[in-house]
Amino acid sequence: MDLPFDPALFFSTDPVRGALRDRNGDGFVDDLRVRIVVEGAPSAAEWVELFHLAVRLGLESDGFTPPLALAAGSPLPPDSLPLVFRPATAAPPGVAIPSGPVVRGAAAVGALWRHGLDPMGAAAPVAAAPPETSLDLAALYGGDGRGALADDDGDLFPERVRLCPVIPPALPPAAGLALLDLAARLGVEACGLRFPLAAGPGAVPPPDAVPLIIARGAAEPEGVRGESLAALPVPGPGAGLCAVVE
Repeated sequence: MDLPFDPALFFSTDPVRGALRDRNGDGFVDDLRVRIVVEGAPSAAEWVELFHLAVRLGLESDGFTPPLALAAGSPLPPDSLPLVFRPATAAPPGVAIPSGPVVRGAAAVGALWRHGLDPMGAAAPVAAAPPETSLDLAALYGGDGRGALADDDGDLFPERVRLCPVIPPALPPAAGLALLDLAARLGVEACGLRFPLAAGPGAVPPPDAVPLIIARGAAEPEGVRGESLAALPVPGPGAGLCAVVE
């Protein structure tokens, strides 16, 4: 981290260094002050950790005002806290960077989103029975297990996120920023998290997750944007495929 800051204050409503906001003063966090300012083109491993940070931020709040993630050089909302992410291999930025904490590389982001979490409860437990991996887009944000969230104990509160983006080797920055906003929305809707919630190239998503595959369009050069459409698995009878096509 180029500018040291207190992670405990970051996950608070501190008016100067806090990422969270209580807009109406009722004692409940209802918005995010922080904006994740992304420099350059992060690696797949860095996008995975940024996704985890964004979903953790969403869990800490009852709502947020998008966009959470911005490209370097984008205007910031008033009274926001910029958290600048700099890829580990990035050259010095060519645009003006707002004053604020800077995190560099996947390890620094991973340490930040893990702050204050129980390390014994961070990993997803092994499923005792074959999990349900279907996805109903009509109930995407519902908590009944048909959408992106799961209520495993039947108490009507979704305690985990089922959707697991599979990050390709070269994710376009615009797609990455959109994924971070999706992560924050999923965190807001969930009542708990089980990590990991995103997987990099070659990594196997958790067995109880629904993989979200990111594919490039047919017009894109081979190898530039994730998996090709031709390489996607062919669903069988009665099955489907959840993918984002660039």
